[in-house]
Amino acid sequence: QPYWTRAEIETSDALAGYELVYLQDPVEAFLFHVQGSGRVRLADGTERALQYRANNGHQYASIGKLLVDEKKISLQEADTAAIRKYLSDNPGELRRVLHHNRRYIFFAWADSAPPRGSIGLPLTPGRSIAIDSKVLPMGAVGYLISRKPVIGDDGKIRGWIPLRRFVVPQDSGAAIQGSGRVDLFWGKGRAAEISAGAMKESGYLYFLIKKQH
Repeated sequence: QPYWTRAEIETSDALAGYELVYLQDPVEAFLFHVQGSGRVRLADGTERALQYRANNGHQYASIGKLLVDEKKISLQEADTAAIRKYLSDNPGELRRVLHHNRRYIFFAWADSAPPRGSIGLPLTPGRSIAIDSKVLPMGAVGYLISRKPVIGDDGKIRGWIPLRRFVVPQDSGAAIQGSGRVDLFWGKGRAAEISAGAMKESGYLYFLIKKQH
């Protein structure tokens, strides 16, 4: 059953004593929840991985959609970078916007291997996708046609080029609903972060099936 909301957890001592780590930036902590897994760099410079363990039972609500609906940002610019910028420029809005998403993710420490998807297998950068497993076949081989950003040495997107590759559905998530949504796992690092934050492209996804005789 749904229990404490994000706001209740973050503004009370409901889970005091169960913390794994504190992050310096609340926006980065929020995005960690959206991604469902990741790595943290500790004060001594070491890195540790965290993986999804459970959630609080509430439905996911997009803060990007909230800001678009409120006309704070346009639909065309509604990516991770734009959301970060808006919250940085409007710190008084930070708590209200983040708490719009009542869903809260709980984590566990993981080994240093690539993060695992919802079917328990390690994810492969650029090849593993997340889908709604209620309507699309998990674990099948697919072929994805879309486009991807070209990122310069300064971390800025210089343009877009075709993306055509075989992919495998190995993950799912509360934000991925219906047959028209796919999330491509980009891996780790600055380029992967920028690509993942900017990707909201249309495309086609074909599944390979055994021919019936």
